[in-house]
Formats: sequence, C-alpha cells, structure tokens
Amino acid sequence: NPNAVPTIEGIGDTTGVITVDSVAAINTTSGDRLNMRDMPGLNSTIIARVDSGTRVVVTDGPASIDGFTWWQIRLSTGQVGWVVERAEGVQTLIPAR
Repeated sequence: NPNAVPTIEGIGDTTGVITVDSVAAINTTSGDRLNMRDMPGLNSTIIARVDSGTRVVVTDGPASIDGFTWWQIRLSTGQVGWVVERAEGVQTLIPAR
C-alpha cells in the first residue's frame, strides 16, 4: 500500500495523529537525515540534520508553506526547529507511542 505509514522499530503509531505537545519520531529512508530549519519553508536556514528514529516533542504547527506541512519540534538537546511531515512520498514525522 503506497499510502501506508512505515514504522521504525515499533516506534511508529499509524493510528495516531501529530498534535502540539505530542511525541513523534523522525522517519527517513536509506540512512538519510531530516533537515530541521529555523523557520518553516524551503528557503529557511538548515540548523540541524536529524537522524531517523530520533524521538522529538512537537511544539507548534502545522504550517503549510512551499507545498509541505511543517511542524516545529524540540530535540532532547533543547534545540527547536521546523521539519516537514512528508517528503518524497515518505512520512518523515510520525506519531510515537
């Protein structure tokens, strides 16, 4: 099913939804890392590249900019930035259990 949300090592919850103050997990393929930007939008500065499987807290969003849905996340380090929910057919931010 091309619309199925892939899960990673039992972290993903395909029945959940992303909401502010929820926990989510970064999901990329082939060892890629997800760009985290200072503001939502493709022209914003990349401030970090987040590894697949990283658990994050959703702090704001969604914002629809440049054809993508963006969510603000906080890493365990306290760093805050914006990531896309889906890119290139892959759900890159998935609700965590």
